[in-house]
Amino acid sequence: MWIKRENDMATTEIPQDAATRDARIKELTEENELLFEQLHVVQEELEKYYHKLKECEQRKGAAGGETVVAVSPQAAEALAENQKLRALVAQQKLALRVETQNSLASRLGDMLIKGVSSTGALLALPGKLRKMWKAVELTTPPAALGGKSFQKVIDAHGVGGPDAVEKLLDSVFLSPAMRANAYTALARHLMLMDVRKAADYARRAWETDPRPYRLKWLAFRMHDADDAVTAEAMLDMLPADITMSESEQRQAMRIRQESKRERAEKARQEFGDATAAPQKVAEYRREVEHLTTQMTDLQKAADQYKRAAEQARAEQDTLQEQADAAKAEIDTLKNSLREAQTLSEALQGEMENLKGQLGSSQEESATLRTALAGLKTQTEEQKRELDALQTQRVELQALADSRKAEADSLRANMAGLEKLAAECREEVARTNKRYDDLQKLYQEDVKLVTAQQKDILAAMAAHDATLVNGFEKQGSELERVRKSIQSSCKQEIDKALQQTAAYSGLSSYFASGEIPAVTPWKRGWPASPDFVLWMVELIDKNDYDLIVEFGSGVTTLYAAKALAAREKKNSSAKQTYAITFDHLEQFFLQTQSLLDQAGVGERINVVHAPLDEYTAPDGTVYQYYSCENSLSELSSRYKSGASRILVIVDGPPGATNKNARYPAFPIVMKHFAPAHIDFLLDDYIRGDEKELAGLWEAACATAGLQYSIIEKQLEKEALLLSIAPTYAG
Repeated sequence: MWIKRENDMATTEIPQDAATRDARIKELTEENELLFEQLHVVQEELEKYYHKLKECEQRKGAAGGETVVAVSPQAAEALAENQKLRALVAQQKLALRVETQNSLASRLGDMLIKGVSSTGALLALPGKLRKMWKAVELTTPPAALGGKSFQKVIDAHGVGGPDAVEKLLDSVFLSPAMRANAYTALARHLMLMDVRKAADYARRAWETDPRPYRLKWLAFRMHDADDAVTAEAMLDMLPADITMSESEQRQAMRIRQESKRERAEKARQEFGDATAAPQKVAEYRREVEHLTTQMTDLQKAADQYKRAAEQARAEQDTLQEQADAAKAEIDTLKNSLREAQTLSEALQGEMENLKGQLGSSQEESATLRTALAGLKTQTEEQKRELDALQTQRVELQALADSRKAEADSLRANMAGLEKLAAECREEVARTNKRYDDLQKLYQEDVKLVTAQQKDILAAMAAHDATLVNGFEKQGSELERVRKSIQSSCKQEIDKALQQTAAYSGLSSYFASGEIPAVTPWKRGWPASPDFVLWMVELIDKNDYDLIVEFGSGVTTLYAAKALAAREKKNSSAKQTYAITFDHLEQFFLQTQSLLDQAGVGERINVVHAPLDEYTAPDGTVYQYYSCENSLSELSSRYKSGASRILVIVDGPPGATNKNARYPAFPIVMKHFAPAHIDFLLDDYIRGDEKELAGLWEAACATAGLQYSIIEKQLEKEALLLSIAPTYAG
């Protein structure tokens, strides 16, 4: 199967590349004709000035003395245009050489020509084509290069320079586009540190994969490296249909203006000595003739390139015959295809089983929904039981009050009996028999009252215990019901919030035509909207030189949008460099994707920084981002009292270790003091964040810093610690 696919790729891509080559030859021919016409105009102007100079010399030769020639401004303009044409010719020759050597058609043709040189080479040809196809289809950078950030390529350059980079890239079989992406990532890393090295790697990226958008980016890097003339020539080589953003159009306009000034200045310097003007005119005439010869050679090269295209079409016919021969090999793979079909049928059976399991899961889901409804009914019954228990409690309280009244009545009766006994003792003198009878009656009554008192007290104690147990059970049941109701309310509120945010996203989509980058189901760890709003206000109101963020996500997206909006509102504002660190590759890639979707991918440098051990000044060991190398590179630019820095502390997660976000303060102060630094801390509602904020404040007091603290009562609370530029080290 893969042999057929590779042969199909070879037989379909060659005609497309041949047609592309013919179109490119036609385009180069038209450009060459235009250059010839411009060169002829320049040559005619130079000849006119040369004849005028000769006439002046002949008229003033008899009088003797030094000959003074007035050079027309048109001559300087012609010389400046000559410089532009020379730069354009040089870049056209370079582009022709690069496209001839590095195009896919050229590499594929070389591989096929070598593949038919011998029987062994022919047998190895399918494997080579498959390897090339895999390299072309590969869209994710391999782990050997550091993943999407190409961190290992950047590290190799930091250790061994360009040689180490080339050695690392040669160790992995890569497509030209992937290799060019590695050069581009390295150039982006070097843009703020060494613009000339960044321009060199941008040129390597274009020479490896000569595409218009890489040539456009190379032109901008050449301009950064103070070579506006070459940058203008590269912009002139871009196709007419290439798109540019507003900022790129402004930069292209600046490149053309600076190139025009440089060429004019150079022309004025070369025409500065008026006495040497005739010799310079003759010299420029010879140079124009030399350029004409070069253009003729370029035309011959284009013709040769056209003949090569015709030869490639002839080789295509030969390759077609070889492809027909390869079809015989495809028949031998049909048995493998049948086995694959058998395996596919087995997989289909497994899919049916999975579908049955899915149906069972759906039935279980229906059962769970029924159980949930029953639970709601049970909750209502328990509520009714609670009401009944409360009613019973009132009844028991009334019964207790009644029993207490009976006891009071018995005590009153007892007092009456005691009075009667006293009367009986007075009657003893009158009759002993009556005294004895009354005495017995008195003893029996006392025993009866005592027994009744004990029974009443025991009944009251039993009722009190029953009431206490009932109250405890009622309290436990009320607490369980309260928690259940609170959980249900929270779930319903979260669902309502999700639906509201989804409706807002739909309204935004139908209003602007863009799907919102942040959707309601992405609520979890992301910052709350009120915290994001405060962060955007700080970025908009303060002229920050640098923004450092620990923990990427939604805050990264809105920080990039805030910077873009601020620059759009005030085009003269200085550029703010922003960098963010994330230890999880999943969120690193997700953040980069969000930025690219929003069109602000170049506003913030997203760095994958896995967690590593960090030892604080007091000896405590934390797990924190491996960010010190990147911060050390930036410290040379922003470590001054005049710099204003915003540090957004939103990571790592609190579960990483105790006071997980504390290292942000000592690390930043180590690299950027005595700059004016604002620390913006999220999740201040948590105990760890309040404790580490106290540690930060204690460190400021110990170092004698001037600082201020602002606490915001947001959804998850936040804190802003502002340190004045007086840090002593």
